[in-house]
Amino acid sequence: MPTEKPRITITMTNSQLAKVKEFEVSHNCKNQTKAILALMEIGLSKAEKALVGYSSLSTDDADIAKRYHDLDAHGKKAVKAILSCEEKRYAEESKRPEKVVELFPTRKYLQSATAGFGDFNDDASYDMIDLVKRPPVGTSFIISVNGKSMEPTYHDGDLLFVRAQERVELGDIGLFTQGPKLYIKESGPDGLVSHNKDKKYGLIVGTEDEPIIAQGKILGVCSEDYLPSSAR
Repeated sequence: MPTEKPRITITMTNSQLAKVKEFEVSHNCKNQTKAILALMEIGLSKAEKALVGYSSLSTDDADIAKRYHDLDAHGKKAVKAILSCEEKRYAEESKRPEKVVELFPTRKYLQSATAGFGDFNDDASYDMIDLVKRPPVGTSFIISVNGKSMEPTYHDGDLLFVRAQERVELGDIGLFTQGPKLYIKESGPDGLVSHNKDKKYGLIVGTEDEPIIAQGKILGVCSEDYLPSSAR
């Protein structure tokens, strides 16, 4: 009965044929054809292993290739689909111009307002941080709010931009010192005004012994989008 299996013709040298016969006898193959097929299977298996472990591949790459080789048809199709998506993403990102992040070194005062007063020009009083967005024009340093006296305008823990100056106009919010104390308040005609309407946050009035001295004007909140990820 004729077979539908594909047929091939192999040309061998006498030496190769002798090795086939030797293999046929030593491995109890039924015939020469079975011996040749067995040798081909062994050769193909070794060739696949050699390709998976090809020297140009890293250990991780070779491991991925081996795992891919062991997948069924569905698994291989899924891996190819993911590879196509990633290749497309990588190609698109490679075409984009390199994004250059401009940094803006700024002093961050270590003491918060109402927590005590230090020397603004003392290196030990502040850290330098690299803002990732340009701060308001004239920013001298950043300071944090301590307490709720300026709510709802500013909240406890807020970081504020300050422009160092010796005078704060009436109605503007500034940074002030009185003796050892440091305040963020609105400049009022009779003293420093809190925005929190709670009665415990009363007017702060300067005296002859402890005058109120302006240190700077508040320019706004230093929100998280100004800060490097390490400082958030």
